Amino acid sequence: MRIFRTTWISELISMTKKPDPKPGVVNETKITPAPVKKEEPAPLGVLPPDSTTVVRVTPQAQSRGSQTWPPVPAASSGENIPPLKAAEPPAPLAPVQTSDKDRITPAPIKKNDVRITPAPVRNEVLIVPNFKKEEPKLGIDTTPKPIVVSVQKQLQERVQGASKAVSEKKASEPLPAPAEAPKPPPEASRTPPKPEPKEVDLTKLRISRMGTGVEFKLSILVTTLSSRAPLLGELLSKLRRQLMPNVEVVVFEDNKEFSVGWKRNKLIDEARGEFVCFVDDDDDIADDYVLQIMTAIEKHPLVDCIGFRGLLSIAGRGSHQVHYSLENQGQVESGGTYYRLPGHLTPLRKAAIARCRFPDQSFGEDADFSAQLMRTKCLKSEAFVDKVLYHYQFNASTSETHGNKGPGAIMGVDRSIFHIIILSQQADNLRGCLDSILKNEPSLPRDRIVVVDDGARQDCEKEYKGITWLQGQKPFIFARNANIGIKYAPNDIILLNDDARLETKYGFTSLGFATKAREEIGIASAAIRGFVGNPNQKPWSIAAGMRKEPRNVAFVCVYIPRDTVNRVGLLDEQFKFYGYEDNDFCHRIKLNDLFLMIYDGCVVEHNSTENKSTYRVRADIPYLMEANRKIFEAKWPDLKLGPPPGSAV
Repeated sequence: MRIFRTTWISELISMTKKPDPKPGVVNETKITPAPVKKEEPAPLGVLPPDSTTVVRVTPQAQSRGSQTWPPVPAASSGENIPPLKAAEPPAPLAPVQTSDKDRITPAPIKKNDVRITPAPVRNEVLIVPNFKKEEPKLGIDTTPKPIVVSVQKQLQERVQGASKAVSEKKASEPLPAPAEAPKPPPEASRTPPKPEPKEVDLTKLRISRMGTGVEFKLSILVTTLSSRAPLLGELLSKLRRQLMPNVEVVVFEDNKEFSVGWKRNKLIDEARGEFVCFVDDDDDIADDYVLQIMTAIEKHPLVDCIGFRGLLSIAGRGSHQVHYSLENQGQVESGGTYYRLPGHLTPLRKAAIARCRFPDQSFGEDADFSAQLMRTKCLKSEAFVDKVLYHYQFNASTSETHGNKGPGAIMGVDRSIFHIIILSQQADNLRGCLDSILKNEPSLPRDRIVVVDDGARQDCEKEYKGITWLQGQKPFIFARNANIGIKYAPNDIILLNDDARLETKYGFTSLGFATKAREEIGIASAAIRGFVGNPNQKPWSIAAGMRKEPRNVAFVCVYIPRDTVNRVGLLDEQFKFYGYEDNDFCHRIKLNDLFLMIYDGCVVEHNSTENKSTYRVRADIPYLMEANRKIFEAKWPDLKLGPPPGSAV
């Protein structure tokens, strides 16, 4: 409601009051405040229906197990709003002197003498027509009569009038000339049309439910196949014993008619609970899995997710601890424990993840979904259960979707989304490079390691079975041989020097996840211990964090998303031998509004005592570098680099 000016109220009073029967005396008018409806206070932890206040708890501020919910929301920044009080009746109006014509003129009223009370429940206001004052006629009551008009009716008339005006304006405007149809592109540049979305026969969807309740708090979602009925039966038997009111289990069963990602999205849409989580039919849960989750939800009803501890076993060989929490800064491994952000296996508030969807695919859909959660930052708060609730049992031989692949859901990223491209001439350098990868990325399929050979294959091929070998071209040009590997790999790539060594356990996995979590990253370098042309690429912190590089990154070990290659193109092969192709590629990335980043969560050692650079030992390297610098400056005349601080030689 707007606050009316006091002069308008003065005129209103003068027009509505009746003449006083006694000369020179004005009747006293009292303004009674509207009754204020008394509302019962909302129960603890529940916001009133008309409230727009959302209470969020940051992970840093939350005290597990001792938090009082909900927290008292702080007053909004800006003005201090005093509590609502009933308006006091105004002071009596001062008597005024009448003129010879018995006209009544009210005395001046101070601004602070008028109080605005809450509007009546009917939402009606008093509107007085602006009558023209005339001389009173004998026997006729000329006092203006107030008119009560509904606010809703007024707004309705205004909206109808505005809509009518817009319609008339559009009708009067001439129709725009039809646009010319675009000419079809030449046959060589014409891209194949996108396939039409497949029609889904909803009558064939086999979705079943288990559980009772009216307002469900938790929906446990399971995707399965008809051929895995025994596995599903064991899981449902365990869940049935744990079910409690307001918890449901929703199962989607098919015969591979739909992708796993499509089924997961459908289950989220069908879920009736405030929180949703997935359980794979071949995994195991704790005996008090449901009880622990529901207890956390009841104690902390406003959080976005529930974190907990889990176990990971690969092919039944031992187990590793997995720690799901928002407190983890990235997807890292330390001391045999995997630290992961909450994902589809942890209970998530359905409303908070509304913008995140699984891709329509059956492999890597969980890692992509986790990357969306991290990128959108939709999870703001959590309640953590410090107990093992979930056992992820991975077996490549029995998995329907991860056959001969790594457990992407736990490792944090699907390893099939990147290939490692190594350009190598010296067998001794290549051996140390391959050994470090096989040691620190034990679940990485060997065929994802691609060596573009320049002389090392003859001595190493039999020793490292399963590695993919591609023949490089001679004379050696770094950009040309790198492009051979980039063209071969269908997805993202890690471009790695053969004299580099991976030192971080699951470092490439963590580098890939951190890069894919932010779509604005065009390229990300590992932290380089040892020789590197750009000193910013040396490790800055033991924390697994991303930092922006304003100039360029040297190509010792870089993660290049396939989207970057599609937008920027391949490496420029006009740079001879070695040098400045990385400067050129980074400059083109920045021209496409993408970022250059350095990731301290993956450390690579470069050019140690037992690994000698294949290229930097050449006597003519200064002349080759100078020639490439001139090529770069001719291509980008506005950029004068001088000595090459960012080349990887």
